[in-house]
Amino acid sequence: MSIEKIFNQQKFQDELKGIALQQKKPLNEVLEEAKNCITEMYAEQNPIANMATLKGFEYMLSKAYEDKIDVDRHEIKKLMKLMRKNSVAFILTHKTYLDTVVLVTTLHRYGMPLPYFFGGINLAMPGVKQLGKSSGLIFLRRSFKDDAVYKASLRHYISCFIENGDHLTWNIEGTRSRTGKIVYPQMGILKYIMEGEQASSRDIKYVPVSIVYDLIPDVKEMTEEGKGGDKKSENLALFGKYLKNLGHRYGRASIRFGEPVENAQHTNAIIPDMEEDSYADKNTLPRFAFELIHKANTITPVTTVSLVCNALLNNFALTKKEIEINVIKLMNYIEQRKEDVLLDRGNKIDVTVQKALNLLLGAHIIQKSKAGRKTQYSLAPNEYLSATYYANMSASHLYHRAFIEMALIKIKDNKSPDRILHFWKEIMHLRNTFKFEFFYTNKPKFSRN
Repeated sequence: MSIEKIFNQQKFQDELKGIALQQKKPLNEVLEEAKNCITEMYAEQNPIANMATLKGFEYMLSKAYEDKIDVDRHEIKKLMKLMRKNSVAFILTHKTYLDTVVLVTTLHRYGMPLPYFFGGINLAMPGVKQLGKSSGLIFLRRSFKDDAVYKASLRHYISCFIENGDHLTWNIEGTRSRTGKIVYPQMGILKYIMEGEQASSRDIKYVPVSIVYDLIPDVKEMTEEGKGGDKKSENLALFGKYLKNLGHRYGRASIRFGEPVENAQHTNAIIPDMEEDSYADKNTLPRFAFELIHKANTITPVTTVSLVCNALLNNFALTKKEIEINVIKLMNYIEQRKEDVLLDRGNKIDVTVQKALNLLLGAHIIQKSKAGRKTQYSLAPNEYLSATYYANMSASHLYHRAFIEMALIKIKDNKSPDRILHFWKEIMHLRNTFKFEFFYTNKPKFSRN
């Protein structure tokens, strides 16, 4: 769809007239401003540009990860059917700069349409801007809080994508994002997509996506951010350095697609800094955002690297056999709660643990030492935050057990008839204490799980 066709749609012209009246501005001035906004955002899917972008994405992944991206083939088949009939909004949690690369490469490898994606206008550098706008990258201003014309233009432009049956993707943050900590979702783009859907005659399906990596190139920078360090500004020099750092082996990348989440049916997830009863009957934007990232959390696959880091964080030093025993215990517990989240399910434990140890040794996160005749593994000095980052990738599958164990310890000497009641009170106390560390479902569903 051309810029002129997007700009000249009657509903958009009527909205611009209303803005001109409200702001007491000449209509021509508002129209010119809106056309500039649409032109600035405008992107298209040019086959040659797409081919060049995909080649670049494949090259980036090949420098760091195994060629095969781990997928669930059943999910892929369902996604193919969904994309044939509907516009799809892929909601990504943000773990590294490669997230969109992994998503787009996966869709391409399985013959699915490529989505349009959003990026900050600070990335619109010479060369990047031209290629990006020709391969579906929509550049957005960093801030447009009080700009009614820009907001209307963005809302209208998104509605045109939905009307045309195109697909979109962006990083909503949330879950255990870049620093390994729980991050509040960024709802700006979600808000405009929901408003764009309302302005369109067609629906869009919101699909949560979870991507995990055995290791990631920028974990050290992320842990520095987690300690309060400044995030480095994005520019060509930083991008060049990032590409250079990809020249190491980081294992495998894995992607999972959740079931579409209806924006009128978000009743399970809770908002951690609000009392549950205060929004029980309201379908709010924050509630929908938390529902999306809760769903992404539940489909997040578990890597053996994550389980090895869990084992070593809880023990000073372990032999390989001891690590295997710890990892098997964690795997058995996780599989009892949720099937098909273990990436190495069914593989030989000694092989998968050795691969994980080799990756962690190569990244200098763990060290190997001799204790008599035994070889032991332990965390390297100053690498506890890095190990915690990877361990946190499986945290959402493990905290239930931790809560139960702590509650049982609390009531071990309680002989009263209300012992069970005290147990559940302690569970709910722990749930409230750690509400900024984990995403929960509502109380009834949480209790059943």
